[in-house]
Amino acid sequence: MNDRVGVQEGIRLGQVRPGSPGAPLEQAAPLTPVSVAEFRSGLRGINMRVRSGEVFKITNRNRPVAVYGPVSWMGVSLPFGDDVTLMDVRGRVAWVLGQAGGETPLRVMEYGQCIGVLCPYPIWQTGAFSHLDKESTVNDQQSSHPSQQGAGDAASPLSPMKVLAVWNEAGGATKTTLVAELGYVLSQRLNAAGQPNRVLLIDLDPQRSLTRRMGFLDPVEGNPRAERLASTLFMAMQDPEGDIPAPLVPHILSEFRVYPANTQMRSLDATLVNDDSMIGNLRLVLQRVSSEYDYVLIDTPPSNGGLTRAALVAADYAVIPVPAQIKGIENIENVSVVLGQCRRYNPDLQIACFVPTTYNSQRKQDREVLARLKDDFSRMAVVTSVITDRPAIFRNVVPGYTTVGYDTPRHESTTELNVVLSELLSAIQGAGAGQQQDGPDPQTVSAPAVKVTQDAVVKLAGVRVAP
Repeated sequence: MNDRVGVQEGIRLGQVRPGSPGAPLEQAAPLTPVSVAEFRSGLRGINMRVRSGEVFKITNRNRPVAVYGPVSWMGVSLPFGDDVTLMDVRGRVAWVLGQAGGETPLRVMEYGQCIGVLCPYPIWQTGAFSHLDKESTVNDQQSSHPSQQGAGDAASPLSPMKVLAVWNEAGGATKTTLVAELGYVLSQRLNAAGQPNRVLLIDLDPQRSLTRRMGFLDPVEGNPRAERLASTLFMAMQDPEGDIPAPLVPHILSEFRVYPANTQMRSLDATLVNDDSMIGNLRLVLQRVSSEYDYVLIDTPPSNGGLTRAALVAADYAVIPVPAQIKGIENIENVSVVLGQCRRYNPDLQIACFVPTTYNSQRKQDREVLARLKDDFSRMAVVTSVITDRPAIFRNVVPGYTTVGYDTPRHESTTELNVVLSELLSAIQGAGAGQQQDGPDPQTVSAPAVKVTQDAVVKLAGVRVAP
């Protein structure tokens, strides 16, 4: 039995008094008292505060029963009990606290990620977590949300910002759905500093589907915010050294920061086609805010015009949604041609993955398209797990300006989205640009992201490309 476990047992049996040399009474981090009822009703806000390093003492009739602390506590050299999910804590708080009244700390999990540590109060009194509290405080002071940090602030000790352009020239490929849904589940995971990922969404499609999805086409004081030119990147993409507008914050999904689109983006699309000297301006703009975000997801137009090319030149990776239809496979030919052209301005551009969407296992065509996608293109880039065609689920969230992950966190659709996100992040790791905690073991993914050439598509797909 090690010294710490011995102290735990001594406290439990009354043989070691709290405050003795073997069991210091107070830790480095101050405690915020909260009753069991307050803990249950305010769990969402408490989790956000714990992610910022705050520590809560949970009391039952003024008697301390447990302490809820940050993810950094996982580094303690103590055995942990069975993990509990966030849903367990919300629905069965008395049972969870009963478990936490035992002899081991518990990890509180959400979507496979630890979001906090629930520790029995006697164990916390031993001082086992004090050094981790100090480390957590230092890390939390070095990182913040973009709403608390300006463009000129010093860079935080996080992984480099990753820019993902979601693109397929075909319409109906669920680009907007992927940006919104993957963006949300990404914002619920933690970055290298143990904080929620800072996610920026950019709508470059003049059809404004993502802008509408985020609720920015609703009138505010008689004028939708997205219709105000200053709310978009319209001017910044023409003058990358000028002022960068502040991104908008959705009313419901406040985890995001969003640059909307409006119909005037069509004129910018034409300008970029005719003047390729401006094609790299979006990349320059994003470089100026690279310390403020962990991930940028760009919703592109269903075309290969100027705005699409600007997005690809700005991106580190292209994410290609492929609807489970013949046209989805056939369109990959042109995808590779356009990517090859964009590499003249961005040689490091890679395909991260193909995402099969609108899949129905009952349809023979869908099964054949998926099989061909895996057979012909998996050597080109990862083919992720499918996103099943569930119109009722995905359409229901649109009028409420939410996401499936937000509205139905335990639904099969949300599980699929989390699996796809983990495979995407692992593909990025395979390309040397990710952190281990962003996804599962890379061995669970079939192949790393690789560069795509026109010759590879001709060889793999058996199609002819005009010179």
